[in-house]
Amino acid sequence: MQSKETDNETDNKALIQLLNICQIRLVPPKQRTVQTAKQISKEDFHKLFKSTDNVKHKLIILLGLNCAMKSTDICDIKLTDISFERNTLIKHRHKTSIVRAAVLWDITMDYINQYLAGKNFQSDYLITTDIGSNSSDAFKPHSINEFFTELRCKAQVDESVKFEQLRDSVKTVAVTEKPELLQATDIIMGHKGGIGNQYLQRQPKMVREICQIVHDYYFWID
Repeated sequence: MQSKETDNETDNKALIQLLNICQIRLVPPKQRTVQTAKQISKEDFHKLFKSTDNVKHKLIILLGLNCAMKSTDICDIKLTDISFERNTLIKHRHKTSIVRAAVLWDITMDYINQYLAGKNFQSDYLITTDIGSNSSDAFKPHSINEFFTELRCKAQVDESVKFEQLRDSVKTVAVTEKPELLQATDIIMGHKGGIGNQYLQRQPKMVREICQIVHDYYFWID
């Protein structure tokens, strides 16, 4: 026969086990932090753009806003993605392979041509490291974040302004101007959206109006 102490010990272990099970079930799952898209202001955009004479850095800023791209997307642009005759960009988004498209502004094309003219080597990628034996390699996303942080300080722009806000601004500006463009913004943003690649080929002409609205918002002089 078990002693009273042994019975109590068994009961305690059972109680502890039950409490542990209850604790696991009662603890709510960790809530995912949802980052709200934020538009970059005209003032901050122009402060950043005018605070550098580096052609590559200016081009990267323009691509972020013109094509609604993150740093990883910009580093992945290949020259074959660009039509220099039509001033357009069509590429598969990194990892997802979803087709995205954009109409490139005249100012964007101007800086693309300036940047390429300054190179003395060939590369598959548009934006390259430009330094040393690996000069033709694709530029790295962390390098974009580094120069943007330095540029933000030089331009005296608040640290709350992030590079990704260039991309966020495209949808915000376009849909604010014309709510009916909401679905079309999926094409320039690289979202799967309601326009399936298997049914309808995504083309730059589908986002021409979006690109024009964003350009006019940031570059139109009253």
